Amino acid sequence: MPILPRRNDNIKNVTIQGPCSGCSGELKCQKPTDVPLNGTKLCSLSTWHRGCSLSCSRTITTRQCSEGFFGFECQHQCPTGFKKPCNGNGKCSDGITGNGTCKCQPEFNGTVCELCSNKKMTGPHCNKTCSCIHGTCDSWVNGTGLCKPGTCTKNTHGPNCHIKNDTCPRSSRKCHVHAYCHPEFMPRIGWPDDDLGHYGGWGRRSSWSTRIGRGIFRPSFPYFRHIIYVCKCKSGYSGNGRYCNEIDPCQMSNRGGCHQQASCKKTAPARNTCKCNTGWHGDGIYCYPEYPCIKHNDCDKNALCELAGSGRHICICESKYKGNGTYCYPKYPCTIDNGGCHKKAICTHTQIGTAPHCHCKGIYRGNGKVCLASIADQLKAHKNFTMLTQIVKMFPDAAKFVWQNVSQTYTVFAPVDSALDKFNNTIASAYWKSSRNIARMIKFHTMEGKHPLANITGKVTDSLMVDFQLNVTFVNGDYYVDGTRIIEHDIEALNGYINIIDKVLTPYDVPILKPSLEEFLKSDNRYSLFCHFFMERKIILANVSTLKNFTLFLPVNAGWRNVEASLVESHMDFLIVPELLPLSKIVGGESAGTLLSRSQRLYFTKNGNETLINGAAIIKADNYIIHGVVHEIDIPLVPNENRCDMVMTLHKQISCENQCSEKSCPLPFLFRSPCMASTKMYPCVNCSKEVGEPHCCSGFFWIKL
Repeated sequence: MPILPRRNDNIKNVTIQGPCSGCSGELKCQKPTDVPLNGTKLCSLSTWHRGCSLSCSRTITTRQCSEGFFGFECQHQCPTGFKKPCNGNGKCSDGITGNGTCKCQPEFNGTVCELCSNKKMTGPHCNKTCSCIHGTCDSWVNGTGLCKPGTCTKNTHGPNCHIKNDTCPRSSRKCHVHAYCHPEFMPRIGWPDDDLGHYGGWGRRSSWSTRIGRGIFRPSFPYFRHIIYVCKCKSGYSGNGRYCNEIDPCQMSNRGGCHQQASCKKTAPARNTCKCNTGWHGDGIYCYPEYPCIKHNDCDKNALCELAGSGRHICICESKYKGNGTYCYPKYPCTIDNGGCHKKAICTHTQIGTAPHCHCKGIYRGNGKVCLASIADQLKAHKNFTMLTQIVKMFPDAAKFVWQNVSQTYTVFAPVDSALDKFNNTIASAYWKSSRNIARMIKFHTMEGKHPLANITGKVTDSLMVDFQLNVTFVNGDYYVDGTRIIEHDIEALNGYINIIDKVLTPYDVPILKPSLEEFLKSDNRYSLFCHFFMERKIILANVSTLKNFTLFLPVNAGWRNVEASLVESHMDFLIVPELLPLSKIVGGESAGTLLSRSQRLYFTKNGNETLINGAAIIKADNYIIHGVVHEIDIPLVPNENRCDMVMTLHKQISCENQCSEKSCPLPFLFRSPCMASTKMYPCVNCSKEVGEPHCCSGFFWIKL
């Protein structure tokens, strides 16, 4: 028998200094097994005296098992052998402290990863689809993909349980109660009794008779199929059809597929279960000796079971826990899942072995295990409601009686920032300056009472807005309110529930709608020359149709005549910045890339109260349209095609007092993302701005006048 490579110890040599003694005396190593080297080092015998120590070589052996072996002496092979442990479909817990169990890949399960996780797949890689239709698939690495015997349902039979059992004619019903009638077709050569191809008990003629006029042409050798009925035992039974007996898999040569160290128990005809014998471990299909630590029953769930030789084992608490191994408790419970406290609670712990204390922090109330805030405060703390919070801040009294009031309960449908952003693109900014509009919006998105959605589904419920109701429905696994999808539901607050929606609910006509760009340009004759040049060519509408937001610097007729002859169609892109730049965002000294190119830039300067863009003055600012804003300028902007300005992006982290938002970035910096929690202990945002540096294109140079 070949010797198996069970051990693979790690052997290394290290240099160890011997005891410190007088340099003139005999120097020794610390252990007799240490090997002296040619060398010494100075050491301290006492505060005032120096000594010497001998350099020695020590061999340190760390016990290790070869791959595929486990146990204190590496005496056990992993299931299915060390060359291909776990059937090659998983990782064996090998090594000195291993217990030989298999951790299967996602596609496999079973004691030794021999079964397919997906019961409809089979084959060595569990990537072949079973052909079984109305039964249980033979689904494992050596499976056939056919139906297991005795598993056919829906009155079917066959290897794939795909053939429907037929009913015998009355005169032939002599089959066993556990058999079915099966038609078989036998060939016969001969003439039928009639022109239709029937012959007594024979089937319809399948030969070639061709009717010509009223006569019939018959070939020399007509062919007929004779139908006979035979009895066959159903799946799970064996016999001749007249007599059928249950199949007992445990009495067959393979014992129902059970391991030799497992017991087999018949559960139904041709079906059985396997269970490993006492002292053996596994799923019954595969069993192996029950080594210590395999079941891990006597160790705490937060302890490691380690083999200690001679069939013994010890339980050792993990590093963050204390105890005897059979019982482990956290050393510092507040560092593990916040000590069981709510995520909005502070966990405090004073003594090892005692339970932590939980206290809700800030605006939150509760017992520390559960901490809740008012609807208004929870919306304020949520990252997706910055726009909604800003709207409410404009007129706090409009929301205070609903969202801050904890003496009554409400159910709120809150639109996220993206929903409000879409809504804002259809209205003028003045809409939110009306407290009446804000109050109507809040009332229509609020019901009185604390209602889990399951309790009001399919019912029409009054909103706080008089004469307006809300209808909650449940379709294909999602909740909807008035046809708007609810992203997240039943978020509990002190005074009710919050439901997050992806669209603003609008039961009434929203006034002050923003015009489209085309409507705005046609509304004033002062833009007629611009429209004549660009609109008739359909340039501008095509250029901005794909932009989410944009800013247009629109020259009026008065300054247009001087440059109209030099304009070309591509100059349209130089008038557009692909982002929203209201006058409040322009502080002077910054620049912005245009739709023409990032290097073809607009430079903003301030001259007292006047704002200049590449020398052109803004006459009338902040004309809001759908998806954009228009600033009137006194002369057209014409790009210098010999300019190829250098563009740099400057980044800056800005700290916030409480809640970070897009408004946390100082102008002209723009909001990019919140800071990562792991890098900052206080709230902050990442801001950036583009900076343009004048630069000539290749082949041109700058002349300073």
